[in-house]
Amino acid sequence: MNIYGSVSESYQAFEYISQAGAFTDTERMLTKHVGALSMRGVSMLIARKHQIQKPREELLAAAKEWVDTAVGDKEFHGGGKADLADLAVFGVVKAIEGLE
Repeated sequence: MNIYGSVSESYQAFEYISQAGAFTDTERMLTKHVGALSMRGVSMLIARKHQIQKPREELLAAAKEWVDTAVGDKEFHGGGKADLADLAVFGVVKAIEGLE
């Protein structure tokens, strides 16, 4: 949800998706415009459903809480090496890296 915090962020995310995929020019245009607007709408519905007021701040707070409680002084959640929980969090962080 965090990458669709505004219409411009939605377009930024779908610009990447449309360029990274193997789309025709028409598919690229439809993916970018319809996808960006649709996902912005979906993100607004999810935020309303879960009573999320500030998605970015709440995501960062949840990530900090996870690091503080689940990881603590360890290198990874899994201890000396990453486990599936570490991989899941990495996936979320990597997906939003470089976006506004």
